Amino acid sequence: MRRLFLYASFLGEKITAQSAKNTDPFMTDNQRGATLMMLSMAAFVLNDTFVKLLGGHIPLFEILFLRGIVATVALVIMCWYLQALKFQHSAQD
Repeated sequence: MRRLFLYASFLGEKITAQSAKNTDPFMTDNQRGATLMMLSMAAFVLNDTFVKLLGGHIPLFEILFLRGIVATVALVIMCWYLQALKFQHSAQD
């Protein structure tokens, strides 16, 4: 395993980055990033489509409220799936 040393001249610090091979055989980091970018762009397109379709039938602030609810639920599900929501309580609670 090779190590690459980078020097941040403005900080005077040595930064170590390991050039290890990707352990995930399914996708490289670049492919994963490109896939996530395409999914995010598809989400923006769907958002615009639904806002334009509902714009003639529902008031604007109701559309924004519903969009916020859907986004919050989607973020909570994503954080739960990635195990980013961890609540730690002390023994005294």
